[in-house]
Amino acid sequence: MPVYASFDFANMEAEIHNFENSRTPNEILASLTDGSHVYFKYLSDLVTSSQMDSSTLKDTVYQSLEPFLTLFIQYWRDFDLNHHTPSRSTGLKWDVPLSQSFMDFPDEIKMHIIHAIPFTNLLALRVVNKRLWELITPITHCRLRFRMPPGWAAFTDSSVTPYEWASGAELLGAIFIAQAWFPIISITYSSWPLRNHCFFRFLPNAAVTRVTITGHRHVDYFYPLIPFPFMLPSTVKDLKLARCSLMCHSLLGLISPGTQLESLELDRVDDGFVITPSSPLAPKIDIWRELNGLHLFRQQLIKNPPPASLRRLKINYAPFIPQGMMHVDLQPTFYQPDYMQDLLIVQLFHVPEAQHLMRPYLQAGEHFPVHLLLSSLIDLDICVGPFVYRHVRWGWAELSKSLTTLTIRDCDVESSKNGDSSAHLPLSGLCMLEHVKLVAPVRSIRRMLWSVVSWSAPAKELTTATLNIVVCVDRGDRWFLRGQIQDLKVDHIPGVSTIHIQPFAYLYLCIYAYVMNHLAVEIPKGVGRESFLRDSSGMWATFCEVAPLMFHYDAVAVW
Repeated sequence: MPVYASFDFANMEAEIHNFENSRTPNEILASLTDGSHVYFKYLSDLVTSSQMDSSTLKDTVYQSLEPFLTLFIQYWRDFDLNHHTPSRSTGLKWDVPLSQSFMDFPDEIKMHIIHAIPFTNLLALRVVNKRLWELITPITHCRLRFRMPPGWAAFTDSSVTPYEWASGAELLGAIFIAQAWFPIISITYSSWPLRNHCFFRFLPNAAVTRVTITGHRHVDYFYPLIPFPFMLPSTVKDLKLARCSLMCHSLLGLISPGTQLESLELDRVDDGFVITPSSPLAPKIDIWRELNGLHLFRQQLIKNPPPASLRRLKINYAPFIPQGMMHVDLQPTFYQPDYMQDLLIVQLFHVPEAQHLMRPYLQAGEHFPVHLLLSSLIDLDICVGPFVYRHVRWGWAELSKSLTTLTIRDCDVESSKNGDSSAHLPLSGLCMLEHVKLVAPVRSIRRMLWSVVSWSAPAKELTTATLNIVVCVDRGDRWFLRGQIQDLKVDHIPGVSTIHIQPFAYLYLCIYAYVMNHLAVEIPKGVGRESFLRDSSGMWATFCEVAPLMFHYDAVAVW
């Protein structure tokens, strides 16, 4: 894009990130003082482009949008606007100029086309005329993002308080929202110093449906520390918390009464569970109920819980490992042990033990926590420690009639004391489960495949049912199988005469024998891993012969 290419958000973000990472905090402060910071370059370019001649700007924009004219012509045909369909000439040009086709379309069709145009081109198209500016600005400026460098804590050594910067930026953001004629639908905090005040209270024109709070790892803990109270607006439907800490208060404390949360993603979040007093004494019970709003704004909510609204839940407690590689000799960095994960998981999946501990603090007919009911959940993506999966299965009673898609990722940190298979997650009881994905390293594939063997849902027999298995064979190498499930007849299995063998049991034997056979084999020098894994085992040939009978498989590969 000749005019606005440098203002593409992704490009600008990358340039600023590279600029700040190559300098110390003092150098960054100096560049902000003398105006040499790369951000000022973007501001200068913006002012220059705004002073361009209007005809030159329009020609440049139209020329860059020429490839999208195909969409305009298609809509011209489909909606029959009583115009003659423009004829295509030689090359990539069209007989009817863009200004005489697109600008004559009704706003409804313009919006269909606008949503198909890349963000960079939209930034240019919105300055062509006032009407396009009114149509496009609510699309390009409806998301507010607060961001600081990941190492913002180091600026405190330079007599600069990041919280003062944050206050000024939040004030500017609130002013922008107040002046906008369109709603702000998304707010993102990236490595942002949060304080115990409700920023959303000062947003008069915000219908925020998505909130993302992303932090970074600092030494052995996460920033930002989300303080209490910090309550999100009730309009939020999509919430993502990544690499941050709730400072010993609960996830429920972020959610306002009346919230109909549809998507929740927790990525390495510290704490987040509801804390109960050590003993059910009357004074402690009153204090606990007061702190959790059970006598105030949640009084009606705990007696009449709202209908379950959560559709998608993703939980990731995987450790930080260099370059994302999992290997037996690599020690994970910043991994929460199972007992720390327990505290949140037992409440999310309503384990009887957690319910029993909370019962003394509730009165008859009260339900708490609320808002995180799972009976409408259709997509669950989970990665927790092996010992924690035994708690997850308690949620199957709620999920049995709704869950259709399940992804299980192995943390690959701890091994079960009673054998790999004892810590697997059984899939029995999930009546609607249709799509299963497993991601596991070689040494825990046995535990993961035991889950597949227990998959007995009627939906498994549908032609649309899919099984997706990703096996990390070694550092960076993954053995991948994706396909649709179908019945396997005993007489199709070479060398097998028993009639009691199950398709998944045989699949388990094939994969387990295959990957474990290669785990202890040293690859000869000069031999590629892919060819070695493919050709050095008779089990691989057997599996390739049987797999087509079990799957309509799309891909079987090693990389």
